[in-house]
Amino acid sequence: ARFAYNWGLARWIEIYEKEGRTTNAMELHRELNRLKKTDFPWMYEVSKWAPQEALRDLEKAFQNFFRGRKTGRKVGHPKFRRKHDRGTASGWITVPARFACFWTGVTGVIPERRATSCSLAFVVRPSFS
Repeated sequence: ARFAYNWGLARWIEIYEKEGRTTNAMELHRELNRLKKTDFPWMYEVSKWAPQEALRDLEKAFQNFFRGRKTGRKVGHPKFRRKHDRGTASGWITVPARFACFWTGVTGVIPERRATSCSLAFVVRPSFS
């Protein structure tokens, strides 16, 4: 995920400097998928969700940056991620309904007759102990 985020940030800056326009997560994801076969074949060994989420996070960081500039708030430009940064991981996963689903901290099982799958929201924060 860190590689995709940093690649996307470098590409975003390059597109802005060369073409004078911004991009978005979907455009970057399509470009990254085209490059996977030739330049980054090792990316097939990891889940496709990791780079997608990283590029969405990057797009959100730029949205916050530009919104902050419009309103006069001081919001920093997105920065490259380092290996030992302690960030927050988050995302959505879909699991079969026979498994436990977690909704706002409550655990429950959705009967098969009501749904075949459910989406789980998760947030993982680092422990500082």
